[in-house]
Amino acid sequence: MPQEKNSDSARMQAVRTFADHVLEKGRDQYSGQNTPLFVDGVNADTGEPVQWVFKGERFTTSNMASHQNLFRTLNVLSQFTGEHRYRQ
Repeated sequence: MPQEKNSDSARMQAVRTFADHVLEKGRDQYSGQNTPLFVDGVNADTGEPVQWVFKGERFTTSNMASHQNLFRTLNVLSQFTGEHRYRQ
């Protein structure tokens, strides 16, 4: 890989920070079923999943169609860093 410029390194660190946050806070830890799903959003202030409220009930949603860019980002991050945990 060509030598990184400082700005490239800062951008890569930002992507890694985002990915690490998503892997820590965005994985399904809410259903009690240990699924491989991701929530549709994470509140940046609280780290809690974004919830949909309908008729007074709260739902944590997970729609894989909304996660395609996330999956691409994680895949490419594994390619750039050599850390397979992002792809896995």
